[in-house]
This record gives sequence, structure tokens and C-alpha cells, in this order.
Amino acid sequence: MQLTPNPAVDYVQLNIQDGWNGAVKVDIVTVTGAVVRTLQIEKSTSDWSYRLDVKDLPVGTYIAKARVGNSLYLGKLVKH
Repeated sequence: MQLTPNPAVDYVQLNIQDGWNGAVKVDIVTVTGAVVRTLQIEKSTSDWSYRLDVKDLPVGTYIAKARVGNSLYLGKLVKH
């Protein structure tokens, strides 16, 4: 999973490339483990992207976790 731009100010683009299509659960988690946002999104292409608004997140470092079928993708997100 790619997160761009990173560090982010207003938004981050989540990009996942795999052959699975269907429901995607995305959790944005603090480095201490607190879930600050959960999204349920539909993935319909193998080269998939989603624009995630992060304006309201406090400045800091987060982990983005995307569950796609039986796969788990992780990415570090820095919010400025």
C-alpha cells in the first residue's frame, strides 16, 4: 500500500494494487494503538486508489491498516 503525499496536510491518497475486488476496511491508528478512524470502502479495480481527508487529524504519526480480502496492508502516515 502506498500513501501519498506523505507527510500529508489535507489528504492522503491510498493506493493498493492487487487482483482482489470487494469490501476494504481501512483503520487509521495512532502509534499507541488507538483507532481514530474506520472506513468501509468498495474496491472495484486491481489498481485502486482512495482519497482520504486527514484535515481534522491532529499532527502526528499514524498507521493505516487496510484489510482487503485475506490480506492486510500497512502504511505509515505522517500528518503535518
